[in-house]
Amino acid sequence: FWVEIWDTIGPQIAQVMAGGEATWHEDQHLPIWRNGRMEDVWWTYSYSGVPDDDGGVGGCLVTCQETTARVRAEAALRESEARFRALFEQSPLSMVLHDLEGHPTEANAAFERLWGVSRDAVPPGYSVFADPQLAAAGVLAHFK
Repeated sequence: FWVEIWDTIGPQIAQVMAGGEATWHEDQHLPIWRNGRMEDVWWTYSYSGVPDDDGGVGGCLVTCQETTARVRAEAALRESEARFRALFEQSPLSMVLHDLEGHPTEANAAFERLWGVSRDAVPPGYSVFADPQLAAAGVLAHFK
């Protein structure tokens, strides 16, 4: 039974069975053999002792939930955010990001270069989307 992860879970179960404290493991990476191959799988699980009639530990209660889909989705989101950040910073277009209420949150390096204004000095409600050619012609678009 799950020979491939026994080196990890065996000692945890043994600790509980010996009367030790319950364990809790969140988003633990434990690859298992499934669907004819080793699969990267993440689990949130706990082991706790079940008392016997004499007050000792008569068994181990296992509570387990596979969290692979969420862990992968969060990793994909972090990767997507990192790609966006890189594109935002490297863009030759002057850009200002806003929160959902329309307040500017940050500007990219092109904003500083094109307008000679510090990224930290972007006024509330101000947005600039212009390429270098438009900036050279003095065109500045405001969106509120």
